[in-house]
Amino acid sequence: MRGGTPSENLFLVDNIVVPNINHFPAQGSTSGPIGLLNVELIREVQFRAGGFGAEHGDRLSSVVEVTLRDGNPEKRAAQLGLDFTGVSAVVEGPAGGRAAYLLSVRRSYLDLLVDAVDVGASVAPRYGDYAVRLNAEPSARHRVSGLALWADDHFATDMEQALENGMASFGRQKLLQGTTGLNWTALWSDDWLSQTSLAHTVARFDEDYTDTPSQQPLFSNRSSEHMLALRHRTRRQLTTTSSLSVGGDVVLQQGTFDNRYMSRVSPLGDTVPGTLLHTRPRGARVGVFAAAAHALGNDLEGTFGLRLDHGTLTGSTTAGPRVSLAWNVADRTTLSGSFGIYRQSLPLVVLATPAHRSLRDP
Repeated sequence: MRGGTPSENLFLVDNIVVPNINHFPAQGSTSGPIGLLNVELIREVQFRAGGFGAEHGDRLSSVVEVTLRDGNPEKRAAQLGLDFTGVSAVVEGPAGGRAAYLLSVRRSYLDLLVDAVDVGASVAPRYGDYAVRLNAEPSARHRVSGLALWADDHFATDMEQALENGMASFGRQKLLQGTTGLNWTALWSDDWLSQTSLAHTVARFDEDYTDTPSQQPLFSNRSSEHMLALRHRTRRQLTTTSSLSVGGDVVLQQGTFDNRYMSRVSPLGDTVPGTLLHTRPRGARVGVFAAAAHALGNDLEGTFGLRLDHGTLTGSTTAGPRVSLAWNVADRTTLSGSFGIYRQSLPLVVLATPAHRSLRDP
């Protein structure tokens, strides 16, 4: 999102929090050059650029909600794909009763192409991703879906390749990230809907890089992060013109960091001292919210909400009021405006250093 850093974007896939949806992420961020979600699985995407409601917290810039399609409940089907970057396969079909599955596998072959054919480059990344989705309807008012989304990324260069391609550094990366979760949607009555999701995410980083001109080591990274996220939303239609939404989030985080950043000379000629990060931080974030929506006229609706968040690593508690107005000017035109106070906790890799825990949430 322009105006914000990549880490300020929230990604939800089937109401499940997925910290990063890209290959080759930067630690503590949601950035990455290649998406890891196969677009053949996507049914709908909702994008909110700033001014989002109180139900979404711990982000500053945007919210992206991705809804995946169901697998074919009647017959098995398969789809194969081939493009310049890699190969893919999608398999789907019934899973018994009122259930269906959807499976996607993708693998790049740029590294194989570079080795076999002169394509004007001598280095290429290797990456793959795997997605499994299972949806079931135990009853007419209850729906459950399970999701497993995994990616592994590899990139390696040596000094000769770095000099040939004009690279400032060379080394290797081995990255693994994955989210596995469940989402339960319940329609308790015609005017009462709830959504609850529980997901576990793991990210592992194994990296070593060396400065090309000096051939001195730059950094090494041996770290892993785990996150357990519980998310609940309940919406009740009070009258034909008003509704109330309440809910909350609980996120448990744990990391193991063994990172070494060697001393170096900056482009300005200054010496940057080396640092060592060897720690196992553990913490939690808890948030609750309430929001009321009311029709202020035939074509005007207002939403008023409040969100409270608390982080155990920093000990900070923040409040975020949210107000928005939407005016339906015509059938295909809506003008909207919003106001709110937004806060976001710092990444675990930053809070792993005890001295940083006194920093204020941005």
